[in-house]
Amino acid sequence: PFLNKKLTYEKWLKQNHLINQKTIDNEISSFSIHPTFAIIILGDTLDKIQRTTDSITNQSYLAHILFVANNSIANNLGFNSIDLEKPLVNSFTKNEFVLFLDSGDLLVDHCLFYIAKEINSSKNVKCIYFDEDVISTAGKRNSPNFKPGWSPDLLLNYNYVLHAFFHSTLLTQLICINDSAVDITYQLLISKMLERQEISHIQSVLLSSEESINIFNKSENANPLFITKEPLISIIIPTRNKAQLLKQCLLSIIEISTYSNYEIILIDNRSDEVEMEEMIQLFLKRKDIHIEVVRADIDFNFSSIINLGAKKSKGEYLLFLNNDMQVISPDWMERMVAHAQQIHVGAVGAMLLYPDNSIQHAGIVLENENISKHVFLGKRTDEKIDQLSYTRNYLAITAACLLVDSKKFIAVGGFDPKFKVEFNDIDFCLKLYEKGFYNVFLPDVMLYHYESSTRRHPHSDKKSYKRHKKEVALMRNKWELYISNDPYNTNRY
Repeated sequence: PFLNKKLTYEKWLKQNHLINQKTIDNEISSFSIHPTFAIIILGDTLDKIQRTTDSITNQSYLAHILFVANNSIANNLGFNSIDLEKPLVNSFTKNEFVLFLDSGDLLVDHCLFYIAKEINSSKNVKCIYFDEDVISTAGKRNSPNFKPGWSPDLLLNYNYVLHAFFHSTLLTQLICINDSAVDITYQLLISKMLERQEISHIQSVLLSSEESINIFNKSENANPLFITKEPLISIIIPTRNKAQLLKQCLLSIIEISTYSNYEIILIDNRSDEVEMEEMIQLFLKRKDIHIEVVRADIDFNFSSIINLGAKKSKGEYLLFLNNDMQVISPDWMERMVAHAQQIHVGAVGAMLLYPDNSIQHAGIVLENENISKHVFLGKRTDEKIDQLSYTRNYLAITAACLLVDSKKFIAVGGFDPKFKVEFNDIDFCLKLYEKGFYNVFLPDVMLYHYESSTRRHPHSDKKSYKRHKKEVALMRNKWELYISNDPYNTNRY
């Protein structure tokens, strides 16, 4: 989604794939693991298979064995044939990694070297995938597919991995010979659902496929998630004055939501407007909703306010919501809980829109310049953006609308009060990620966000700017690893 308009892909490739054979030889000699690669080519077009085999035999890393699934072509070219209708687990040695290719796929220069290098860096890795592009009939490479880090929730809806090297011990199931290499790879990934430490993503373009492949095909195996019961959700809304905004928020929850088992906890942070108190009292008298008001008589600290609301809640799930939100999707809570109840999921977020229907939040990525940024900020919802068609994983989502299992909230210690105004939600999400959970963005759950209606810009005076600089320093000291290399930031050039 982030392409540099001043740098062509062709020039970028030349700048980022410069490595000489001497360097490669030196690194290979230092490897403690020297894996063998078994590469299985599918298809029945002789000239395409020949192009694929040429790209393999020209690799700088030489420990590889070629197999062709078509017996007659294998014999014609002098390569080994292999029967995919038998389990492959016993066909290879324990140090072998297996790659399935379709005829016409090309491994780029030094592909196998980079894979071997990754195996030596990540000793427990069982699957390695990488970025890819498309090659035209004229031999021009284009349309780079820069993939995110391991995204189990994205994978269930969209085969974003395409090609991958698998450790031979994973090949325990029968493989249909009529499937493509991409289909076989997807079925193996879905059936195994590897742990994070067992799968690696190399941020380099290591394979080129023919133009006929549609990389945005939605998976036919996508299964929508449903809830079998309605656990109690505690909707925690920090608020200060702005009675009309809060009223709009509360009415949208009550009148639009189809979910019924929830409570609303208002954390009132020193409101001093008469209209605010009058409005709260009107809602407290309603019989169709359970609302509790908690008075937070403290200087503004978003993290402390959120933690207070969580402490007062009774729900199995906590839903943090800004007071300047307005519900659009009636089934928003059902869909968010359906994901949050998954064992591997941490925080769940939604698509937040400005009142003009442009995007305010569609996930957060980390980056060096500004610590973080919202992806697709300001884009129109009527623009065709393929990445917004699928549930996705990100390191962080905004706490303006964030749902999490209360047990997981407690497990990571809630929000950190050191982050009074900024980065508190990012810090919280990163703590979940460090615990092994995956944070999820749902593009089809939508709310309006009347952002900046409730408080000043965080850099509006010297005191707030000083606090901003302090929180930036806290983030850099604590999370530099992810700030410098967010696995879900696909901006490669």
